[in-house]
Amino acid sequence: MRLPILFASSALFAASVGCLQSVDYVDPIGLPFDTSEGTVNSQDIGPNVRQARLSGQYGPQDTFQDAAAATSGYDDGATSNVVLETSSNGRMGMMIIDSWQGSLLTMPAGSYQSSSTSLSNAVNVTICATDFDAPAEDAVVDIQDTPDGRVITVEAQTGGDYGLDNSDNPALASFTVVR
Repeated sequence: MRLPILFASSALFAASVGCLQSVDYVDPIGLPFDTSEGTVNSQDIGPNVRQARLSGQYGPQDTFQDAAAATSGYDDGATSNVVLETSSNGRMGMMIIDSWQGSLLTMPAGSYQSSSTSLSNAVNVTICATDFDAPAEDAVVDIQDTPDGRVITVEAQTGGDYGLDNSDNPALASFTVVR
């Protein structure tokens, strides 16, 4: 009787690994994996991120008002990824900002809207906490050029579809990228 269970578990594991291998993915330290077109030529922009802060509600139990303890990310000239992480009271909060239609370092300054219902977002935002992970249903990413660097602010809301409506206390992030 154990053979079918073992076989089913093995098949499920193989299917889940196959899914992970079939998409471009950024690993936790911010370096892109090789794709079928070859290695992505990118630079690590994590060290260029300064003055990163997270605040607002990131999960059912997680409200933060902290400097980001860790930053990572990459920029390949056409796309960017920035990961901001914090923790307090034994809980983790993270915001992931992905720019698929331009580099955060070079795209025009301005305000970019992101919605989970749109397929044409210039920037996508994901909110994570210790026991919560969801794409922002609505997000605004503002980019301003200042003498100190490129200041990026993000306001992200999750809705009831993901088990948390944080519209009264949206997840916020701000950081400066020094070019």
